[in-house]
Amino acid sequence: MLKTLALFIFLATAAFAQNEVIMGSQQYSFTFPEGWEVNYDADHPSGILALSQNKEIDMAIYELRATMEEVLAATGTEISDNYESVEDYMASDDVRNGIPVKIINAAVVLPNSDVITGLTVMLFQVSDEMIIKIYCELKADVSGMTYSEMELIIVF
Repeated sequence: MLKTLALFIFLATAAFAQNEVIMGSQQYSFTFPEGWEVNYDADHPSGILALSQNKEIDMAIYELRATMEEVLAATGTEISDNYESVEDYMASDDVRNGIPVKIINAAVVLPNSDVITGLTVMLFQVSDEMIIKIYCELKADVSGMTYSEMELIIVF
């Protein structure tokens, strides 16, 4: 019985670990649900790119050595440069698990199209000079289940 329990715990841990992705600094990790396509960003030393199983959510997570002001400015430029238009822009402050976070929500129009996509950007200020940036594009008809999966990933 004890061997069976130990084997079960080992297999459960191994299965769980397959979904955990560790950031470049080895200080932070994120766990993705089964079926999400997850890769390290070849262009960024501590970036993670993820796509939900049903392709409704496209997510990028970056560990940035910068101040909140620097990341906010760069994010604003990134948003205005990467989309045809930005509507319903809303920024707010929050605290998640004791960490200050800036949350940006908007409806954006993808380049060279008229497709409206939801955008959520979360900037976790883990120190004065370290920000974890979570950037999510959500299709207009994202399912509740996939949205819940995203929320579990970004619990941080």
